[in-house]
Amino acid sequence: MSKRKKTVVTNGEEKRVKKETVIKLLALILLTAGIFAVYRITMQFKYFEVVFWTYLVSLTGLIVTYIIYNRAFQRKNITLDMLPDEWSYEEKCEFIEDGERRLKRSSWMLMLIIAFIFTFAFDMLELWVLPWLESILS
Repeated sequence: MSKRKKTVVTNGEEKRVKKETVIKLLALILLTAGIFAVYRITMQFKYFEVVFWTYLVSLTGLIVTYIIYNRAFQRKNITLDMLPDEWSYEEKCEFIEDGERRLKRSSWMLMLIIAFIFTFAFDMLELWVLPWLESILS
């Protein structure tokens, strides 16, 4: 019996779910769970404030670094026609490929950013939204 890859059908086109995508998703889930677990466990100790500020500074640094490394996303969704006519075809292709290469290389930063944002979003939900809903419902 042969192994079949799962396919996703969108707009009549079949796209195969890549093994790399599944691994990245599992890594994101494990990374988020780990960062969240450390955050929640350290809430029980007196040095939690240090962990909180470390997480906050790390998140800010990662976001700024991600944006700077990807050059403020200037090269995203750009075509050859949008680039200056003075450039050669090779320069235009290199410019576009460099943007794609930078996005791919910085995907690990995006995973960390998502994990930290999830942690802080859950914390804000627990601190402000749930008590507000509880006061409305009671």
